[in-house]
Amino acid sequence: MVEHTLYRFFTRAHIKFVASIANQIAIAIENSILYTKIQEASKRDPLLGIYNRKYFFEILDKRIKENPYNCLGIVMIDIDNFKKVNDSFGHQFGDETLQHVVTVIQSCLKSEDIIARYGGEEIIICLRSNETEEEMEVRVEEIRRMLEESPVIRENVIKTVTASIGLSFYPTDGQTVDAVVEVADALLYKAKGSGKNRVISSLIFR
Repeated sequence: MVEHTLYRFFTRAHIKFVASIANQIAIAIENSILYTKIQEASKRDPLLGIYNRKYFFEILDKRIKENPYNCLGIVMIDIDNFKKVNDSFGHQFGDETLQHVVTVIQSCLKSEDIIARYGGEEIIICLRSNETEEEMEVRVEEIRRMLEESPVIRENVIKTVTASIGLSFYPTDGQTVDAVVEVADALLYKAKGSGKNRVISSLIFR
């Protein structure tokens, strides 16, 4: 509100000018809010609401540069037999299964951990805490167990979900983001090739 001590000091031109400025400010604020929403949306997977692969790598790269000596656990998770889920129950049920899996995983994470969709039915996690590698491995096994014990329930369908998981560690298994993720990915495929529904950690090869 604009006021003046003199009665009728402001002319119609004054009022029109102030209204124009107010309108421009409102548009600027609205554009700023919209830009922020677009920026945030660009970081997240539209179906799951978690970070996308691109932004995950940006965060991970930043964390490593900020503290190159801090131990990180990189977890690669792939839902077992997910194609059969889509083929048997439809893509809607497949989407709900992915959402269910993310919800279960998030219940096992700490506030400093990061979760993202790596691609398809693959989820990637960065564990960051003062835990040892062995303690991180225990936590990842807990994620696997929780998934197995938390079936997807929809109407008359009850579907058990299992996952194959690879776990690597920075800086032990790689000095760069790409290197340590590559190790986790390779361990994930070892888990799938060894019967699925299991965690394979780089610790077993030391």
